[in-house]
Amino acid sequence: MEYSINTEKNWNTTVSVTVTAEDVKAQYDNAVKKIQKDVKLEGFRKGKVPVQLVKKLYGDLIDSEVEDMCVEQAWRTVFEENDFHVINDPSISNLNKTDGGGMTFEIKFDILPEFTVDGF
Repeated sequence: MEYSINTEKNWNTTVSVTVTAEDVKAQYDNAVKKIQKDVKLEGFRKGKVPVQLVKKLYGDLIDSEVEDMCVEQAWRTVFEENDFHVINDPSISNLNKTDGGGMTFEIKFDILPEFTVDGF
């Protein structure tokens, strides 16, 4: 995962995130396992439905879960590595899948302005 931070002069901050195909694949495998353990289907015990059948039946749910997991992982990484003093709720925008199997998105938020008081 790679990211770049752009802070404008009015303290609007945009973090552009690029998630590699390997990271998306790892999250995809985790999402399939997470969903598979809760699937109940006639003819199979709970959690024992074959992976291919889970992918076929719950493909959209898996894709949604992968996007959520990638955004959450990026979110945690960005905010752990940087000391942001956020003053509003961050929002996710421009969520796109790349041709190579990765994804890109932006996290937008405002930060507390830094200033110094001179003359005291």
